[in-house]
Amino acid sequence: MNGDSLRTLVVHVHALNPKSLTMGQLYGQFNELTHEWTDGVAAVLLRQAVRDTSPDKQWIMFDGPVDAIWIESMNSVLDDNKKLCLNSGEIISLTNRITMMFEVEDLAVASPATVSRCGMVYMEPQALGLGPLIRSWINALPTSFSQEHREMLLKLCNTFIEPAVTFVRKNCKETIRTVNNNLCASCLRLLECLLGPFWASEDRMPSKEVLEKLPQQLTPLFIFGLAWSVGITTDTVGRLKFNEWLLQRIAETRVKLPSFSSCREGGEMKTIYDVCFDMSPSEGGGGAPPASGASEGQWVDWMATSPALVIPKEAAYENIVIPTLDSIRMTYVFKTLLLKGKHILCAGPTGTGKTVNISEYLYKNAPDCYETIALTFSAQTHVNQVQ
Repeated sequence: MNGDSLRTLVVHVHALNPKSLTMGQLYGQFNELTHEWTDGVAAVLLRQAVRDTSPDKQWIMFDGPVDAIWIESMNSVLDDNKKLCLNSGEIISLTNRITMMFEVEDLAVASPATVSRCGMVYMEPQALGLGPLIRSWINALPTSFSQEHREMLLKLCNTFIEPAVTFVRKNCKETIRTVNNNLCASCLRLLECLLGPFWASEDRMPSKEVLEKLPQQLTPLFIFGLAWSVGITTDTVGRLKFNEWLLQRIAETRVKLPSFSSCREGGEMKTIYDVCFDMSPSEGGGGAPPASGASEGQWVDWMATSPALVIPKEAAYENIVIPTLDSIRMTYVFKTLLLKGKHILCAGPTGTGKTVNISEYLYKNAPDCYETIALTFSAQTHVNQVQ
């Protein structure tokens, strides 16, 4: 076996949801009034992949249900012809570097003709577990994380994430049903954001002084991220159960954390959701960045992280927003994810402050590089209206 046979190729994935588009938007359509042909999304992506002259692999990923409404037009693509025939008369021939991939939840509405033309790979969610997600994330960590840091993270993930997900499944009620992989991915994404001060990039490398604090602050940041990802999708009762389980798990595994003594109320420990890990207690700041000050950091009350409220005299009564425990911690997690480009879903009953808190940050406190566009969706909202 020579070295060339072991060489891996770069894969470019072009994903689209076919059920969010009309047939015309997917494959293209002819306007009878203007006599103009408009290309569809699938046709544009496939044409771009064909024209690419690099040796890289091109995957056209159809992420959505497969049914006879749109898949029948793919018959000539999936058989030996490997050609997409458009209504305009154009024929796009696939190259050997192009792969048509269909990611579906089930085959309930797929026709036998479609099934017979495709190779089927069935992935049982319980078969793989969360290990591949965790290992791939750790392998992709930047160079600022040493082998010691990676092993420490892997041990924390193996000790807490899967048992935490199992506990939520068995003992907690979720507002919106999630899947195990999503809970794990949410934890890793939030942890990535919390570790931002230690994250190396092409134009930035953390200083030696900052990286020296990573071993001490890695564990509390992980526990904080676990609570606000895996343990946050439940209701109030579920969070109390998760808090009790998490503190017990910490005690059983003897994980070293900064003392919670500064966050005790009447001699009793508050829940993990009532405190925030402050990486820079010497500066009096709250939250993750900046990574300076004491090396271990400390747990602080959420209310202590918010500056004193000053209400302008000219402020209208209906525009005054008083910070509360819920609004402060929701805004912090929201901001932490947003500034790192992560997607966020805020779910909850009507009247709990979701829109108010999000609007307060986006319109008043978000960096100037962000432009806010508010959209209201309904069951009748179509993709062309959004675009």
